[in-house]
Amino acid sequence: MNRLEMCRLAYGSTMMDGGYTLWQDGKKRRKGFVVGGVEHESVCDKHDFDYFGKLYEDYSDIIRTGIHYFDRVVGIGTWRSDGQIYLDIVEHCEDEDVARSKCVKRGELAYYDIENDKSVYIEKTDKT
Repeated sequence: MNRLEMCRLAYGSTMMDGGYTLWQDGKKRRKGFVVGGVEHESVCDKHDFDYFGKLYEDYSDIIRTGIHYFDRVVGIGTWRSDGQIYLDIVEHCEDEDVARSKCVKRGELAYYDIENDKSVYIEKTDKT
């Protein structure tokens, strides 16, 4: 699949399903947890495919040139909220405690449980 096809897949899946993750290695993850905040977050209007495409290319470049990711499984994560699409570099964690800890450390509101297909929101009292 070329970069334009991957971008279209990410955009279409985000619009239809509410979010999408394209992992750097191209593999599908069926278990584990997704934690954002690896890099800066970006946002665009959900109808602005051109700007989404630019942001997607920017994040693809970050991953491709991010030599410091060699010890982590990372990807481009998207989600839709309040008429906007958000993009972020996300990380896959096998262990939920590790995911929660990274989420709290990065100031993220939630992490995603892949197997159970749900967001797990961080309580304000968590101090991991």
